Amino acid sequence: MRLLLAVSVVVTFLVPRADAFEGVEHKELSNRALLAALKAAPVGSVDPSMADMARTFAGRSDHSFGAITEAVDWFTTPADDLLDPGEANRNYDGRDRWQASIKVLWAKHRNVDHFQRLALDEWAEYHAIALAAARDHCFPAALYAEAMALHYLQDFFAPGHVVTPRKGMHDVAAGSLHDYFNARGGDFLLFPARIEQTGVIPSLREQFPDEWLEFEAARLKKKVHFYGDGRLRLAGEEKVFLALISMLSIREVLAASTKTAVDWLQACFSPRWSPSKKGFDDKLEPNFLEFHAVQGGVRLISADRSLERVRTCDSSSSDWLGRFDLDSDLKLKDLSYRLSGAGVRTKAARGLESHDWRIDTDLLFLSSASDPKGALVDETGAPYPDGDNVHLIWLGPTFTRGSRYTAWGIASEGRYRTRYEGTTWGVDLAVRQYRHGAGSRRWRFEGGGSVTYGLSVVNLSAGLQHANTVTEDGKFVGDRFVTLAAEMVIAKEWPQLIPIVRVVTDLLKRMYARLRSSPPAAVPSK
Repeated sequence: MRLLLAVSVVVTFLVPRADAFEGVEHKELSNRALLAALKAAPVGSVDPSMADMARTFAGRSDHSFGAITEAVDWFTTPADDLLDPGEANRNYDGRDRWQASIKVLWAKHRNVDHFQRLALDEWAEYHAIALAAARDHCFPAALYAEAMALHYLQDFFAPGHVVTPRKGMHDVAAGSLHDYFNARGGDFLLFPARIEQTGVIPSLREQFPDEWLEFEAARLKKKVHFYGDGRLRLAGEEKVFLALISMLSIREVLAASTKTAVDWLQACFSPRWSPSKKGFDDKLEPNFLEFHAVQGGVRLISADRSLERVRTCDSSSSDWLGRFDLDSDLKLKDLSYRLSGAGVRTKAARGLESHDWRIDTDLLFLSSASDPKGALVDETGAPYPDGDNVHLIWLGPTFTRGSRYTAWGIASEGRYRTRYEGTTWGVDLAVRQYRHGAGSRRWRFEGGGSVTYGLSVVNLSAGLQHANTVTEDGKFVGDRFVTLAAEMVIAKEWPQLIPIVRVVTDLLKRMYARLRSSPPAAVPSK
């Protein structure tokens, strides 16, 4: 039991917390949005049995409508664990205990469906299940499916989730990009006239009285700044907007219980794009001088219901409720993302000819990472056929200890994707100064290749490298080494997820700001 607890604690701090919002934020948003949607529903548009059931569901102290929204983060395949009302509560209780924390974190590692277009597709899929169930008067199934759908819809409007191409991206790179934009935020455009036409404003104002003034001011400005997890308490306008779109999604499900027609939500997403140009081999490739940011938003339409629920963004639409405006962000203007992360790798190697053992210890810093294949498109929306296969680039100091020598130097590695999930191959280069004998020092360039497999945060690799060694009779010779390595890597932002670290960091920042703003001490006159 103690070992399990220790492993749980360690993994909790190491695996990326790729959440859009904290669990309590999902829970509160969905419960209050359901109550507001019931309040705003026209008389006769909701089956009385469904209305009573929904009101009870939102008001529970546990196993509430919002709790199911929150719990989607806890499962690798939430449809298997939460979609059936009879099984959902039991599975919720099982995953809510600390003993299951490793499984929860494994689910967070495999959560590509919570990002970009995939998040909207998941919302559309569960929302369609909810609508069908409501029409068939299977009200519990409808409410559970809609609670799950809202998780993905709310996730999408966290800047870190709309920006990060999670699928195919290294956990550290994705975690760093996700956390950076959730903390920094991104510009978001509101469309006051269309919001006013939704017909739910009075109910929304009643349910969110403390945040309403911020939302009203934001509607007048039309451009606001959205943030990610843990920050909704500081951004009332974002909280109310997320509640608004959650209400409108719920309203469709409630109205389906009586087959009443209401305006419906349509979401959109467009990936990062760059105008195409011909490369040296006459193949199309991105124009490295011009990149445009992702787009994402939601609109309310009363048109043909055969239209797609999720589509490519169209900035000319007059039906927008809100959409991201990230094109001016310089962080998204380069081919590669400039990120911050660090890793420690220990590599054991044995010479094929000398049979000498050596241990390399590398401290590697994440330099950059690129979009995974398919995440960057041309002006027509077509993915570039070859894609950029660079997974990430590391650079940092290295120390080596052999049987009769030590060495210091600089190591670098480029890591590339493969078609197999969790597996990459890499090429590493290093320059080392060897020290052996009576003050003898030699500089050598070395290199090799390896295959790495793991969770991105904790990995194992095996490879072959050309390096150097010192024989028993003191000769300095080259040799080929078979290597086996273990590594642990983290993004710079992850320690900030630990509450005590965040508190101390905020305190130091405030002290530094106060020192800078203090007037200089007066110099006494002579």
